[in-house]
Amino acid sequence: MEIFGYAQAIPMHNIKSNFNKVKAILSKFLAGSFSSSGNFLRPGPKPKFTDLDVMTLSITAECMCLDSENYLFHLLRSTYKDDFPI
Repeated sequence: MEIFGYAQAIPMHNIKSNFNKVKAILSKFLAGSFSSSGNFLRPGPKPKFTDLDVMTLSITAECMCLDSENYLFHLLRSTYKDDFPI
């Protein structure tokens, strides 16, 4: 069964799928605000997690009602450890 162009539905509680959707929206909305790597222009070493990714993760967590940062980072380290370089 095809839903919204997808062969199968992706659960809305999946942090990675929501992260990708929010990142696409933010990238369009903030186009030109970041360098090509997704960071604000500043001196120093390049971080593992870009500024755009940090903003996206914060908005995604709020949209999913993950109010506890401890719980969010527990999920990222356990369930989503391959998806997020934390």
